[in-house]
Amino acid sequence: MSWDSETWKQAARDYHADRPKLVARDGNRVVNGSDPLHDVPPAEDPDDFGYAAPKPDGNAGMLDSKKASAYAIRGINWFWPGRFALGKLGLIGGLPDKGKGLISADIIARSTTAAEWPCNEGKAPLGNVIWFTAEDDIEDTVIPRLVAAGADLDRVEIVGMAKNADGTPRMFNLATDLPLLRGKIDEVGKVALVIIDPVSAYLGVGKVNNSSTTDVRAVLAPLTKLAEEKKISIIGIMKPVDPIEGMLISQIVAANEAALEFYRRGWTNTKAGYFDAGTKYLQLADKSSRTVALLTERLDQHRGRGQQQITVKHVTVNADQAVVTDQIVSGRRRETIATKSLTAGTDKPMDIIEPKQNEAMPVEGGGSKPK
Repeated sequence: MSWDSETWKQAARDYHADRPKLVARDGNRVVNGSDPLHDVPPAEDPDDFGYAAPKPDGNAGMLDSKKASAYAIRGINWFWPGRFALGKLGLIGGLPDKGKGLISADIIARSTTAAEWPCNEGKAPLGNVIWFTAEDDIEDTVIPRLVAAGADLDRVEIVGMAKNADGTPRMFNLATDLPLLRGKIDEVGKVALVIIDPVSAYLGVGKVNNSSTTDVRAVLAPLTKLAEEKKISIIGIMKPVDPIEGMLISQIVAANEAALEFYRRGWTNTKAGYFDAGTKYLQLADKSSRTVALLTERLDQHRGRGQQQITVKHVTVNADQAVVTDQIVSGRRRETIATKSLTAGTDKPMDIIEPKQNEAMPVEGGGSKPK
């Protein structure tokens, strides 16, 4: 069939006749003075444009939103100025046995006695404290730390286990038990601070992947809303699972801070007319950002240890239905260690070193273990 046949000509005429309807139905532009978002009725007949308009699901819920003009501007109310705010969620991160518990006890002591913060950073607001502590023994570790720090023990509520309706104990779960925490805050009264140590212990067994940023954020978002609702400070204690993860996380934080500072200097110099300096800083910011992405990828790979990646190539099936593979490659876990800082003379992200398969890794308590 030739392109100038009557059939092709008729198809072209049909296309150009239907095209305005399709454009209007698509809702992307105004056609012949009509507003496609309001004037063009939805297609109810599947034959109209080839499909029927989707009907809203009554059980889908709705988005909660307000106009920006409905919100009032307000300042930040600080629990510890410049560090932890009332109505906000803060995090303290660090390797095991590096003082996170001691810092928590000191913060609690200052809050329960309205003591001064270090470095002339103001005075702690007086209030009660709720402390979730899952790893340290209460009587031989937690209480001695509070006493040594000078805390008012009558103002500290230490949470042990949650209880089911039948009275059986279980771990508190941040994903499902926030109403219990809200009730405890109301019961204690005049609460200024809640500390959750560590957050990973209260994510629920098999409920949340604590190595997944998306999963953890989904749990922490309602916790942040609770802090805002009760106008209290909530501090979560975070720790990596091993020294390699801790090092990668610290590198990510450092590279991210460097990127933000380089962007700030780049924009400031560019606006001031120093275009060469501005360009230099923006290039460094780009390198820092790519380093963050690279280290994040390596962190994800490290957290996925124990998971073997199998690549199978050239698969054939014999007449007797037996599967024959020509090549099988089993991927091993790869540890990557960020070792060098950014330099202005390189166009690549931060250099990394990949240890050999049997290279020893440091472990807590001294010694080493093979991968």
